Amino acid sequence: MNKADKRAEKDETVDELINQIVTTVQKSGMRPYRGVWFGNTQLDGLRQVLEREGYQTARVFQVGRINPRDNRFERQRNETLLEVLDIIGRSGVDIKVGSYIIGKLNAVIDEAQTSEGGKRR
Repeated sequence: MNKADKRAEKDETVDELINQIVTTVQKSGMRPYRGVWFGNTQLDGLRQVLEREGYQTARVFQVGRINPRDNRFERQRNETLLEVLDIIGRSGVDIKVGSYIIGKLNAVIDEAQTSEGGKRR
């Protein structure tokens, strides 16, 4: 397999990953709050843990953020973000790619919804 084939296969994997993530967010019933799906601080914290410590530590970090006493919107965001992290972990993509997707998750979701012909909610 040459470099172009490997690159194309990697691109397909990332495209499938993004489709799964967008589908998960849509199925969760989440709506953007003040123009964003997830808080930038929330995403950045998870991204940093993922990049430095790996998927399992990032998963424990995110599970720790889910508080049953939070309002339902915050709990829904944290639970959905955990599902997204699990999708990334199962995909087998490089940690750098996974952490980049986490860091840019709001833009990734917006772009995917816009490219589907739908309007941003």
